[in-house]
Amino acid sequence: MGNAYVKIQIANTFMAKTTRTKMNTFVPEWNEHFKLMVHDPKSQLLELHVYDWEKVWFLLSHLKKNSLTLFQWKLVIAQFHKTF
Repeated sequence: MGNAYVKIQIANTFMAKTTRTKMNTFVPEWNEHFKLMVHDPKSQLLELHVYDWEKVWFLLSHLKKNSLTLFQWKLVIAQFHKTF
């Protein structure tokens, strides 16, 4: 089962919000409202990034426990992306 959440961001800015995590479902639904400041609606894009909480937690736990070389991190990240 998935544990999905969404990061909502105005492209190329630091303005972002994150939804609640929907645990144990492959068909998550969110009914949440967010306000983000848009300065130029014609040029600014809204980005939606969907993540699985367990996969992000796995990656972060490796960051805390291991001091890996840059090459090793590239391998960990590459493997992480293959699982999506």
